[in-house]
Amino acid sequence: MATALNLPQTPLLRTLPFRRAHKSTVSIRATSSSSETPLTSTPVTTEQEQKQGLSSSSVTFAPPPNFKPPEPKRFGVRPDKTWDILGASLALPFRLGTGVFVSGYSVSFVSKNEIPSGQYALDVADFKVKETSKLGPRPEKPIEIYEFESCPFCRKVREIVAVLDLDVLFYPCPKNGPNFRPKVSQMGGKQQFPYMVDPNTGVAMYESDDIIKYLVGKYGDGSVPFMLSLGLLTTLTAGLAMIGRMGKGSSHAPSKLPPKPLEIWAYEGSPFCKLVREVLVELELPHLLRNCARGSPKRQMLYEKTGHFQATVADLQEAIHRRKVHGIVFGYGGGKDGPEHWGNLNSKYSTCSNGKRQSPVDIVKDKVVLNKNLKPLTREYGPANATLVNNGFNIAINFEGHHVGVLVAEGKNFTLKHIHWHSPSEHQIDGQKFPVEQHLVHQADDGSFAVVSTLYQYGDPDTLLSKIMGKLDELGKEECAEHEEAHIPLGHFKTKRLMRKSRKYYRYYGSLTTPPCTEKITWNILGKVRSISKDQVEALNKPLKSNCKENSRPVQPLNGRQIELYDELGGNKI
Repeated sequence: MATALNLPQTPLLRTLPFRRAHKSTVSIRATSSSSETPLTSTPVTTEQEQKQGLSSSSVTFAPPPNFKPPEPKRFGVRPDKTWDILGASLALPFRLGTGVFVSGYSVSFVSKNEIPSGQYALDVADFKVKETSKLGPRPEKPIEIYEFESCPFCRKVREIVAVLDLDVLFYPCPKNGPNFRPKVSQMGGKQQFPYMVDPNTGVAMYESDDIIKYLVGKYGDGSVPFMLSLGLLTTLTAGLAMIGRMGKGSSHAPSKLPPKPLEIWAYEGSPFCKLVREVLVELELPHLLRNCARGSPKRQMLYEKTGHFQATVADLQEAIHRRKVHGIVFGYGGGKDGPEHWGNLNSKYSTCSNGKRQSPVDIVKDKVVLNKNLKPLTREYGPANATLVNNGFNIAINFEGHHVGVLVAEGKNFTLKHIHWHSPSEHQIDGQKFPVEQHLVHQADDGSFAVVSTLYQYGDPDTLLSKIMGKLDELGKEECAEHEEAHIPLGHFKTKRLMRKSRKYYRYYGSLTTPPCTEKITWNILGKVRSISKDQVEALNKPLKSNCKENSRPVQPLNGRQIELYDELGGNKI
């Protein structure tokens, strides 16, 4: 059901004092929804657009040219954002973590076997962290709040909605904002913040303390959290919490209103979320905030939607999936963007030149060490939605979701993320290259990566590639610009054919074979060489850029590393 934010004939607005405070108005209808359903809305239209005969239906909203959503990154701080994050983190000690935990939060350490593989949970040593909370009644429609950053009274309200795990439709009201500040005057009779509207009950009110008492009474257990019950001291500490981000998120910056409110999964206690919220407020972008503080059931919802909750150090998948990484294009061959120069293309690529545990390597059988403690590679894959991708520097199959299947290695589950091919092979056996090498890339919940590599020699067609030859031909006809990718949906893709039993594999620790050449990758090179047809090799190479037709990095020195062998049949290295 839609809540009309500007129509005086609605029952809610008829009960409120009304005065025309500003000539510039904005017409918005936002369809409120429960936390289980996506937000939809009718277009947002400003008065200026109406005068010009425009509407949001005539305005095209599209991503910037060549924009691609970034891959999730593991928990870490970008060097140029260190001081921003530190400033935003000052709120944690001043507010004693209020807004970090959901009401009734409790935590316990349990055996990893007690948490299903598809359930969100933190790993700590050999245990899983089981988090629970006690939530009150859930509103059918999101609470609507008009507020802005750098306001201690507004912060108090943002903290309580995080504690109560409420979804909130925020209408930012930065200073000099032309849209929603006047709206508050129209609805409530004055520009005072925060201002709350509960579309579920028809209640609307100013005053942060009154809003807090109302929300805990309606959607909590009736008890105001300690750090929000201290009166003036609460307001003072809420003000001190913003010292590190003084003035951020309070002044208006020109922007175009989107046709629908954005949807954000975040919570008040996170310094990373704080930086995003500041920008949303300054641009006056309405947004539905799905609160997901620690203990929130919505963490599991997000985990199921995306296959992870929070990716946490450097982004390895971006380097694996894309030719353009950190804005720099790399290639192969002897040119200035070739492997010998990768370390000089960008400071983030320095490991390509300076790393001591780089991949690929030449596996010299006489120097391989049999390790009887190694376990068989256990792989359990299932059907999943997949997309065939031309990254420019290789052909890949990307899988969606978290339930594609797993590789069990070193006592840890690694989820299959994607498959890609290199031609000729990157790894060598006793100095011998092979026509093709296939990489199955897996990632564990702690962010670590494991790759299963298969070498191919010419012969009968490969079974997996035979299934997608038509799609490869289609991909070869796709035209894409220098930094773009071509995508061909594969639909429901059966990955069971990848679970070939291997009685022998080589294990060592190396790196990505593309920039930024990040190390600490667990490599498993299968001992059995498979067959592939020449037509299939040509189909893999045809869509690639001219300087990536041969997309294998030269072998790197071992630098004292040991390559180990698992052999089910007793240790024959041949």
